[in-house]
Amino acid sequence: MISNLKFGRPTGVFTYKDEYGNDHSSSYDLFVIRNAWNRGCTMDDLADGFGKGLGTMNGDWSGIRDSSEKAMEKMLERAFNWFGMK
Repeated sequence: MISNLKFGRPTGVFTYKDEYGNDHSSSYDLFVIRNAWNRGCTMDDLADGFGKGLGTMNGDWSGIRDSSEKAMEKMLERAFNWFGMK
């Protein structure tokens, strides 16, 4: 289990094409969080992009995407553990 995760700087940003050939860019942390979230890992109790305690307001990704760095660290930690990464 992973715990006490802290971001290093600079945070990596990368580009990729999805399965439909659409171009995307992402930071590694949001990419991992998004993939866990898409597979059922809940982040509502950690997301603070709409304000502390408001979560994703019924599944709005921007509540996660716009969260504070501290909340992102906790969400990335949860995503790593969701996938069983060590």
